[in-house]
Amino acid sequence: MAIRIRHTRLSFVLGFIFLMLVVSTIAQTVPEFTPKTQSIVLFKNGLGYVQKEGTARLENGWTSTTTIPQSLLGTLWFGTLDQKGSISEVISRKEKVLTSFPCVSLDDFLKANIGKKCVLLHGDLTTEGSLVSVPGDNPISPNNYSSYNPSLIIRDDLNKIDTVIPRSQIKDAIFTDVATTFQKETEIRRLNIHLNGASNESRIGMSYLQKGISWMPSYLVQIKDSNTVLLTMKAMVINDTEDMDNTDLYFTVGFPHFQYSDILNPITMEQTLAQFISSLNSNNRSNESYGGLSNIMRQNYTAYAINGDHFGEGMMAPDYSTGTNLSGSSQEDLYLYQVKGISLQKGDRGEYPVFTSEVSYQPLYTWEVSNPLKIDIWGQRQEGDKLDKELVWHCLKLENGTDYPWTTAPAFTLSSAKPIAQDTLNYTPKGAKANLKLTLSSDIKAERKETETSRQRGVNINGSSYDLVTIQGELLVKNYKTQKVDIEITKNFVGESTTASDSGVITKKGDILNGINPTTQIIWNQSLNALESKTITYEYKVYVR
Repeated sequence: MAIRIRHTRLSFVLGFIFLMLVVSTIAQTVPEFTPKTQSIVLFKNGLGYVQKEGTARLENGWTSTTTIPQSLLGTLWFGTLDQKGSISEVISRKEKVLTSFPCVSLDDFLKANIGKKCVLLHGDLTTEGSLVSVPGDNPISPNNYSSYNPSLIIRDDLNKIDTVIPRSQIKDAIFTDVATTFQKETEIRRLNIHLNGASNESRIGMSYLQKGISWMPSYLVQIKDSNTVLLTMKAMVINDTEDMDNTDLYFTVGFPHFQYSDILNPITMEQTLAQFISSLNSNNRSNESYGGLSNIMRQNYTAYAINGDHFGEGMMAPDYSTGTNLSGSSQEDLYLYQVKGISLQKGDRGEYPVFTSEVSYQPLYTWEVSNPLKIDIWGQRQEGDKLDKELVWHCLKLENGTDYPWTTAPAFTLSSAKPIAQDTLNYTPKGAKANLKLTLSSDIKAERKETETSRQRGVNINGSSYDLVTIQGELLVKNYKTQKVDIEITKNFVGESTTASDSGVITKKGDILNGINPTTQIIWNQSLNALESKTITYEYKVYVR
């Protein structure tokens, strides 16, 4: 029965032919094995530590695999897992193999059926015979390439006459015995592995660090009552590198350091020697800058996470729970959450519950006082005359009473099943506290006033003339609520503080020591009764050019 193939009717062919490569059965002198992914340790900066294993047949101590990961320098390691011999040699090389491709166009079918009988429809004519050659097999003259017209050659088997037909004129082809695949030589990479002391087979493990897989945490904060929230954490896995089947994943919390995270292992054969040496010379970036990731894709530890933070009052809300909290373990300074039996294909994304825990909190209002006197540590006036508004935030000061640290992630807050806010919950060790912003408060009024009280002119410092200015400041805060509130007031400025009322804690920062002016912070923790107001005063001196 004749089979007619029309290039205008190839859509049905695509419906049942999968676009996959089938490597031809070229005889291999070395047995091949494919290791399976057993576990992956995921870091938030886009790196994953992969562990694979597989049972390999041996021929004279040799086995091979085409699994060559894009591993980072110094992280790809092989070993035997059943104590049957030891790895003595690993060789990476490129090989040429014939690969079968499915025919998905008329050109593919013509290429796959060279030598077979067919009928070609071109223009208003038909020509019958054996297909001799198709475009791609004909030589192209380098002198007239631009005017070359790709053509087919079909032979009249009875009269032994060849006919040349331009490919552009061919509309159809009819074959009596059609081939649906064609072969092409392609290049593959292979690792040949030699074992000493092994017999016919051995279980081989491989591990490596590579880019392309990450996890991103997020929190759900459900306010239950005036001092308790239900904190739920989930992890989104972004997988652009590994096929997983029943694989264990570990979500890492901490501050990992991988110095060569931007340099590929030369065994991947992705670089020449010159390119590899160049990458070593130009490696001046840390792993923290990989991919330009935002702070929620890195660990972000804030200094105030232990001592001070932010808050809110709440009502009962329906509880979302992960069911069972993931098991976890500490490794040196890292903490790893574990989830077992995950199956994800390369390109997939998946979300997995990590833990649900009741957490105590303190309602708190915070005011970070603006700094209108824009003087730097050198006494120079900075640009920008716009005065910042005095904002008071309603916050939750969460206390980490769980058995594990909280990693930096977005936190979505609900009260009575209604959305309240979204903010970033910063890295918080076990036993520490963290502020989580909810909303701007309209019931706490905050005003600031600063006045110059004295000026000493012509102070000579290192040959330069300065004015030593004394500033008197007043902070007015009033509680318009009908209940008592706690408020934390923070004032950061350039200058040296001399006084601070109401038990303000003065800290002279040591982050910049070579300036004319120091940097200073004052923190007040105050309680205000309903409708109570309070005026807080402070004074500081600053050198001005």
